[in-house]
Amino acid sequence: MKRLPPLLAPLAAFALAAVLAGLAALAAAMVIEDRTRASIETRLASAGVTWVSVETNGLQVRLSGTAPDEAARFRAVNLAAAEIEPSRIRDDLDVAAAKAFEAPKFSV
Repeated sequence: MKRLPPLLAPLAAFALAAVLAGLAALAAAMVIEDRTRASIETRLASAGVTWVSVETNGLQVRLSGTAPDEAARFRAVNLAAAEIEPSRIRDDLDVAAAKAFEAPKFSV
């Protein structure tokens, strides 16, 4: 029976450890993303904010949707910032166009 080269076993062990570490890191990132998204969605839903869509990518959180007004947009961002570090939030929220006011007609 032939013996394997002396470096083959350590290299195989190192490769296996690298693959397992990569899989563990990927699983941890997915858990962090899911928990972050769920906590922000829960906070927004409990405040009655249903028009916001929450997406996570790593540690970044993207808020998107159309706010009825600027105050509602600001409130949604603040609710999300109460759950995570505000610097991680990417605000892609739009504000619905306000109704145009018609000037009163003056006559003399």
